Amino acid sequence: MIFEFTMTNLLFLVFALVGGYWALTKVIVKQYERSLDARFKALSTTIENAQKTTLDLERDFLRFQSEIPRTYMRRDDYMREAQILRDSISAEIAPIRTSVNRIEDFLIQK
Repeated sequence: MIFEFTMTNLLFLVFALVGGYWALTKVIVKQYERSLDARFKALSTTIENAQKTTLDLERDFLRFQSEIPRTYMRRDDYMREAQILRDSISAEIAPIRTSVNRIEDFLIQK
């Protein structure tokens, strides 16, 4: 069996090989694009979920920050308030004390 390579046969063979490689490359690129699209879609859903979680955490943190002043009292503030209470009670009891002392003095003198 004799194979004869004429110019047309050679051109046909070259075009067929180039076309085959071209088609194979297109199929591979299309599959790669599909896998990239799937990855980006999964990544975008993950990012959206992370953003929602971040917003929820920020909202909870801001709520916590707003509740801290109502529920937390520093030691200095407590000491100042206790001193104010002691002073006000002492100021209210002082006249009673003087009255009791006068009564005692009066009773002791008799």
